Amino acid sequence: LLDTASAINIRFDSQQRQVQLRQGAILVATAADTALQRPFSVHTTQGRLRALGTRFSVRQDGDAHQPGAIHVAVTEGAVEVTLQGASRPTLVLAAGRQTVLSTAGARAPQPVDSAAQGWTQGVLHADGMRLDAFCAELARYRAGVIHCAPEVAQLRISGMFALDNTDYALTMLASTLPVQVVLRTRFWVTVVPA
Repeated sequence: LLDTASAINIRFDSQQRQVQLRQGAILVATAADTALQRPFSVHTTQGRLRALGTRFSVRQDGDAHQPGAIHVAVTEGAVEVTLQGASRPTLVLAAGRQTVLSTAGARAPQPVDSAAQGWTQGVLHADGMRLDAFCAELARYRAGVIHCAPEVAQLRISGMFALDNTDYALTMLASTLPVQVVLRTRFWVTVVPA
């Protein structure tokens, strides 16, 4: 399952089932390849993830030109993680665990944050999220631009927002925070101090 603003390359042949995550986020549910025994892997800018009969999500910040962190969350089975340039697996991430991969390595596994996969149910979970990060995330689900003024960027927001109604989410900002949502057109939105 592809999230908005996401892109992949797929290479399935007689030897492998490979997905290259170019940008964005995907949710993967795999099954054993009983006929050919081909491994299933997701390749990212920070490393390779090999499914061990599993369901997991992968989000890549940045792209091939400006690689960012890779967020991996396993909800069923396990995923073998091999960092970029490593010859052996770095860790096996079990169900209910998540980690972040970067050029510095893999963070210690933590419990899965179910909010990170909210997009698969069409919701954005915000729990004390900075307003600039909230606007950037909301913009992934809306045509046009959402700009957050630096003067209000550090404000925090919490709640669940339906991704198919970004107008309502923007209206809620103005009613719960000391901000004003300025619509120059439907495609140009700016969040400024009230």
